[in-house]
Amino acid sequence: MAAKGDHQYEKTTKKAWVVALLTISCLAAFVLNLKLVPAEPQKLTDQSQIDSLITVTIQELNIPPEQLRIQTIEHDSLFKRQNYHIKVRPGFSKTGFHYQLHQHLYPYDVETYGEVFFPERDIRLHLLFNDTIHRSIFLETDPDLIASPRDVTGN
Repeated sequence: MAAKGDHQYEKTTKKAWVVALLTISCLAAFVLNLKLVPAEPQKLTDQSQIDSLITVTIQELNIPPEQLRIQTIEHDSLFKRQNYHIKVRPGFSKTGFHYQLHQHLYPYDVETYGEVFFPERDIRLHLLFNDTIHRSIFLETDPDLIASPRDVTGN
């Protein structure tokens, strides 16, 4: 009889712990939500700002310039779009590149949309401003590039 009572006590105690932990988690999320300040909107004055932010992202991720090729496509006499073709080593986080680029572009109201191509897992990113694609970035794995030890170990 005592075993049945102990089992019931354990179930009640576990439930109380789960409720307590969920309550603490909700309170922490509420406090973080109040303290986080959204990024201040910036004004995009010309397309070269987008190029600068792409360059910053490339440099932050230590992608050498020889792995980058820029192609300019002229749509008409008023609008030209640049396509960035970036070769990356196997194991390079292409979604990490997308995320970091998005963090730079978000304050300027530039949207980033990505397409993943399988089985290569290559990514094409489109950068949109005012519903117009202003830049495209093609991240392609190049098996001839050597993966860094950091990529292999996952650190």
